[in-house]
Amino acid sequence: MKKYLAITACFIVLGALFPLVAQAAPVGKFTYIAGKVDIISSGKAVKSAKMQEDVHKGDVIQVKKESKAEITFLDDSVLRIAPDTRVEISEYFVGEGRVVGILNLAAGKIQSTVRKTFGMVFGLKNQSRFEIHTPTAVIGVRGTDFFTSFLAGITEAVFKKEKGYIFSLNLPDIVEYINTGEKGRVVSPDRAPSVSEATAAEINALTQELAPWGKSEEDKIKDIIKDIKSEILNHPAHYGHLDKNTILHYFGLTSQLEKAEGDLGDAEAETRGRGDGGGG
Repeated sequence: MKKYLAITACFIVLGALFPLVAQAAPVGKFTYIAGKVDIISSGKAVKSAKMQEDVHKGDVIQVKKESKAEITFLDDSVLRIAPDTRVEISEYFVGEGRVVGILNLAAGKIQSTVRKTFGMVFGLKNQSRFEIHTPTAVIGVRGTDFFTSFLAGITEAVFKKEKGYIFSLNLPDIVEYINTGEKGRVVSPDRAPSVSEATAAEINALTQELAPWGKSEEDKIKDIIKDIKSEILNHPAHYGHLDKNTILHYFGLTSQLEKAEGDLGDAEAETRGRGDGGGG
């Protein structure tokens, strides 16, 4: 503990001496990975994703067969990615009282759970916007939880909670609105979208298909905490490397650890609450 305090004290002093360097800030992190997941970044070699790895604007995420992934963005919105899916993080901005997220889904299925930060209003004509673009359509939200797929040239959006909109790529003036329990469908970029009922069975099947395999929420968070603690214990700072980038990285890890431990407490409290409810 004394060693950590000494390092932190050094960082505070050195951090005051070094200006912050301009660098591409991450927009989110991988919070679940199963199987083979690749990150394709412009100008860089393809690499395998790992838990808690940063995701940046412009990254293409390729989830292979029998694999899944989950990304949690800076505003705590969550993207779950099904097997055989390719999606690009085209834009993600959090600040100035708004959130703008644009994802390009080239193939496969995703689930987006969009958090309304400080009561922000999302929508086609609002400052805050969250949209999924496919080769044939654009889907946006005015709510929280929906599924998007692009398979065999057809775009489909199923809304589990609240509302959204859909329009065909070449017909942006023909906008259809989708309510909870409905689905929007585009079969061609040159044909107007249709909206119909989504059955409870469809929504449940999609929820299961996109859900992480196996582990409970608590176990997933414990794995995250374990990985962060391991990275802190083996951090270059412990070996005398105290340059400005090392300072920023070390403080970033300690912030992640604090948040993960808080998340674990919340998840455990929720589990206890369900148990108490069941016992009553």
